[in-house]
Amino acid sequence: MNARRSKHLLSGALSIFFALGLYLFLEGCSDRSTSNSSPGTHKEHGAHDGPDHGGHEGHGRDDHDSHQGAHHDDHSDSKQGHEGHDHDSHEGSHHDDHSDSKQGHGHDDHDSSLHIGHSEQRELGIDIATAGPDTLAIDISLSGELVLNPDNVAHVVPRVSGVTRSVHKSVGDPIQEGDLLAILDSRELAKVKAHFLATLSKERIARANLTREENLWKEKISSERAFLDARQALEESQIAHTLAERDLHALGISKDEIANLPNQSESQYTHYEITSPISGMVIERHLVRGEVVREDTEEPTFVIADLTSVWLNLAVHTTHLGQVRAGQKVLVTLPNRTKPLSATIEYVSPLIDESTRTATARVVLPNPDGTILPGLFVTAMLTSNTITAPILVPKTAIQTIEGRPTIFIQSDKGFTPITVILGASNQTHAEIRSGLEVGDLYVAHGSFVLKSEMMKSELEHAGHAH
Repeated sequence: MNARRSKHLLSGALSIFFALGLYLFLEGCSDRSTSNSSPGTHKEHGAHDGPDHGGHEGHGRDDHDSHQGAHHDDHSDSKQGHEGHDHDSHEGSHHDDHSDSKQGHGHDDHDSSLHIGHSEQRELGIDIATAGPDTLAIDISLSGELVLNPDNVAHVVPRVSGVTRSVHKSVGDPIQEGDLLAILDSRELAKVKAHFLATLSKERIARANLTREENLWKEKISSERAFLDARQALEESQIAHTLAERDLHALGISKDEIANLPNQSESQYTHYEITSPISGMVIERHLVRGEVVREDTEEPTFVIADLTSVWLNLAVHTTHLGQVRAGQKVLVTLPNRTKPLSATIEYVSPLIDESTRTATARVVLPNPDGTILPGLFVTAMLTSNTITAPILVPKTAIQTIEGRPTIFIQSDKGFTPITVILGASNQTHAEIRSGLEVGDLYVAHGSFVLKSEMMKSELEHAGHAH
């Protein structure tokens, strides 16, 4: 009886055990399904519901079975929760890695670095330099006008009135000092010449009379009074002759011409020769045959210029007056010369022009071949000071990108544009105050090619993105 009852109890316990195992198996499948559908909440559900539910079921039937079932349930749920957590963690990590990889690839697509091989660099004329200090000459750019050298210009104005008989020179003719320019017929000149000849004759007669009176006075034939009167007459005639000769000189008659006057015919007395006072070139002529020339005319008949030197009048603004002084060297850029011409400032005006608010700095330029033409506007560079720049680069290295000065530096990634802040500069070089470090490798020449390649790459990227 006891054996039969024990068998009956064992059979019932086994049935309960199998039923509980089946339930836990089904519950685990449900939790796993929930984990797949909601990975974020699987751990909380497994940790809370598994042990409580198993414990409640076991308590309703048998303490021993309940304890065994709860122990088995906890172990099962813990394993499942651990597996679910590892799976979710691995899956989330894999998903995050994939997402990060995708984002990183997108960043590489927008990388502004340019990759150019060494051979292509040589073909494109890209030169690399090392950033470092150097001396910078601070230049002042001055504009000015080339003008005739007034010291080498002659305005030829006739000193007598008359009618133009002939003209012998035209504009552009090279001439030497004393060359004949034109001939006038002048009655005024004829009167002056005649007066000179008259004084010459009176002087000759007075000298002969003095000689005669002196001999008579020595022989006691004539009185001393007559001798003294004859000497006074000679002196007066000499004075008149000298004044007449000076009148001829004042009209431009040379000493040789005056000496030759007694040998001239009366028809030549009216001839007035206009000659060049300097050597140079005829740059203006205001005289034609038959034209009447008046003594009080203000317009010159000829303008002669010696172009072996010209003046450059530079306009100096008041802000630069303290930096410009006589004796400084300037480099003058001329349109018909490939190289600047070096010259020296000869004079700086102490007066300021009221209309332009500038002073004038004069530069005398040698022009032996006559290729510097007055009237041209030119520029001159004056070095006023020199400084030591911590980093100095040629201006060919600087490009403007998005409105900011930019320099391309070289690294392992290629050529990368960086924004810089500029300092002092001159025509060829500029100081870099920030953005570029000493020792950086940068593109000194050929940066415009890199700028073009960068803009082309950005346009292609924008097209693909669209």
